[in-house]
Amino acid sequence: MTADTTNDSVPKAASDANHTAPNTLAKPTKDTLPQDYEGHSKDEVTRLITQALYDLGYSDVAKQLETQSGLAIEVPLVASFRKAVLNGEWDEAENLLKSLDLQPSSDLQYLSFLIHRQQYLELLEKQDTKNALRILRTKISTLPYDSNTLGFEEAEKRRQEIHTLTNVLMFSPEDIRSALDWDGAAGQSRNVLLSFLQELISADMMIPRHRLAKLLSQAKQFQLSRANYRIDNTPFSLCKDFPDDRQKFPLKVTHVLNRHTTEVWYISFSHNGKYLASASLDSTVLIWKVDDNFSFQRMLQAHEKGVVCVEWSPDDTKLLSAGRDRAAILWDVETGERLLKLDKHNDIVSSCAWLPDGQHFITSSPDQNIYMWDLNGNVVYKWSGIRVLSMAVTPDGKKMVALCSEKSLHVFDLQTREKIKEFKIDLPLLSVSVSKDSRYALINTQPEEIQLWDLERYQVVRKYICEAPATDVMRSCFGGPDENIVMSSSQSNNIYVWNRETTRLLEVLDGHVGTVNCVKFNPVNLAMFASCGDDGLIKIWQPQNVATNGSD
Repeated sequence: MTADTTNDSVPKAASDANHTAPNTLAKPTKDTLPQDYEGHSKDEVTRLITQALYDLGYSDVAKQLETQSGLAIEVPLVASFRKAVLNGEWDEAENLLKSLDLQPSSDLQYLSFLIHRQQYLELLEKQDTKNALRILRTKISTLPYDSNTLGFEEAEKRRQEIHTLTNVLMFSPEDIRSALDWDGAAGQSRNVLLSFLQELISADMMIPRHRLAKLLSQAKQFQLSRANYRIDNTPFSLCKDFPDDRQKFPLKVTHVLNRHTTEVWYISFSHNGKYLASASLDSTVLIWKVDDNFSFQRMLQAHEKGVVCVEWSPDDTKLLSAGRDRAAILWDVETGERLLKLDKHNDIVSSCAWLPDGQHFITSSPDQNIYMWDLNGNVVYKWSGIRVLSMAVTPDGKKMVALCSEKSLHVFDLQTREKIKEFKIDLPLLSVSVSKDSRYALINTQPEEIQLWDLERYQVVRKYICEAPATDVMRSCFGGPDENIVMSSSQSNNIYVWNRETTRLLEVLDGHVGTVNCVKFNPVNLAMFASCGDDGLIKIWQPQNVATNGSD
């Protein structure tokens, strides 16, 4: 038998052509190229790759791909427009703009105004007041700002822009740059203008800047949002799917803390993650060290009735507690000394919160009063007229969110101290907590719903529902590296865990005997959370591979 010496790994085109060098591949032709790419347009994918090669600095390869494919990332008209803007050829730029295929919502008059705004400012920078005044009169002041056509907000915006440009006519170049946050012709101002205008050009004429990078970012965010058990900062790779490992999630009770004599109502980790404070119906606040044994550190005892809430100061040196005895108490953590006892409220103190400066804090109550205090116990400001059930301050210190017994959500601006929003929710409200980025608030309502509110758009963007009907979700919190987890305690003895983005219910954990009052994630060790309940216990939850410890 004659041996077959053909190497299956060699492409057929190479093995059949004896005169072709073994390592030389035949140039692909139009007929041999695929007509699509895994269901995507071949032309679009090629243009995206070409643009990315330019972005990455591989210009020679990008030009070769453009030549071979016959596909450019932009039409010549766009290149001419870019050149006109960057070279300061303003009339040419305006004429070319009119020939470009723009996004349907583009306002050509306003875009022309932006071009001549740059021209006007550059003339002022050169102290060519005569020509600057001509552009102001003929190109800028002619921008329409009729509120009946544009709407009040847009018309007012345009009127104010024209007014501002008129005011700087006699400014020095330095004052113009300072007043308008504009860095001049020699800076990045032309590139900034061009970037804004390019975003409005049709993708058929020019691919938006860094388009492939944006698509990759969207793919990354999509994968991360679908990783239900993402609890640490596992590096993300574009070369493989992101893992979703349930074993890393804190599903196992590793410690049970049992020094309280009755119901535990609230828990709070210190900002450095090293300590845990707990508040109880037994009128005490206990402090625990987050170590291998969760060793007990100190008892704080001065309330006459149950303690409703306890919060750490931003530097973790002080604790603020709120009680059913109508008092709030400020404590020194290291010594256990009571620094202040504040008893201006006429009802229970329902919530307390620190401002990020560490020099002020807020207490609220159903007595219709909210007080802002300083560290000397002086009332800095007082809000009245709201029976507050729960209150939180955004970490940036700009807003206070309060829930009242009249089923309403109130938002205050802490800089002006004015109420900026009020919403009727028409459901009994239980508690509120806010995200680290100060953008969102979790609001627990009766019977089984948690609402995620956007504090910029002031609307509900997600809802999280318990499977068990008529189960009051008591108090919720965010967890995970991007606060991608929503967790809540409940009256049904369970702890509920959701994917924040998809709202999928991931876990129902058998938490305590009786109501679970509060759950909190450790802000440093993201794979740890604590829960407390009416059974008088505090439970520490960690991943399955962490050793279990006994009760304290």
